[in-house]
Amino acid sequence: MSKLNLLKYKYAIIIFISFAIINILIFFLRDIFFPIVVYQDLSFFIPFSGAIEVNILFLLILPIMALIGGIIGTYIAPLLILIHKFVFGKKVSYGFEEIKKPDKFKSIFKGFFPSLMAINFAILISDIQFIQDLLLSDSITGGFGPGFLQIITFLLCVSITLIPSFAIFSGLWTLSDAGIVFSNKKQIEIKGKAIPHTVQSLGNWIKYLLKGYAGIAVIFAYYELVFLFLVNIWSSTSQIYLLIVNFYLFLGYILILPIVTIPVVIILDIMMDWRTKFIKKFANKVGIKEKVDVDFRILS
Repeated sequence: MSKLNLLKYKYAIIIFISFAIINILIFFLRDIFFPIVVYQDLSFFIPFSGAIEVNILFLLILPIMALIGGIIGTYIAPLLILIHKFVFGKKVSYGFEEIKKPDKFKSIFKGFFPSLMAINFAILISDIQFIQDLLLSDSITGGFGPGFLQIITFLLCVSITLIPSFAIFSGLWTLSDAGIVFSNKKQIEIKGKAIPHTVQSLGNWIKYLLKGYAGIAVIFAYYELVFLFLVNIWSSTSQIYLLIVNFYLFLGYILILPIVTIPVVIILDIMMDWRTKFIKKFANKVGIKEKVDVDFRILS
């Protein structure tokens, strides 16, 4: 295993630490200027309130949940191989392309699409009454309307939905990092079809399909929910402070999630050798053994 070089991740670490400092300041200032917030617990499972509760959620719980999903994803990668082989295995050939680990870390915001998927999952379940009763504290459920309850439930649900979303994408990253590719050459040779010869990364191929699911439509759905929430708060002068202090929180959430998951992306990058070794060992067991040279050459 190569020697750990933390300087490789210095820009990513600086971004995360800067965000953490800003986040801590914002919510502690919120508690100072709007002390009523301190006495409102968001959830039963976080044993604090106010700024401490929000910062524990952002800087501790969300990264831990994403990391759990990221580690689980390594063990999901074999399942993705089996599914692809079951559906397409008779038509394609598989192999390993040599992938060199880059010297520079350029995947700082790699958690963007997993975060979008987590947001999508959370939107789908945040208006379920059972979920709201399970996650929200009495101080929240007793004094606010359904729109507010849904947005707070959504905020807490993301800490759960990060697990499956990062598990799925981490599995795909593992396949891509291992260099597992497939080609339609077998189909051309057997059936003699006049189709272009293609070689694709297995992980990237599935990832492109999922990006369509966790794409721009999720952003529109999320901001539609947030807009309704902010309008609801704006119409209530007794709760006007909520509009001000939550403007940053909710409007920036799509950018906040990729930032708070930066440590997870770093850890998974550090674990790349272990992850690729694990999946290559499994791939060999199911018949993926050949090394291939994928080269795009211009002939004329």
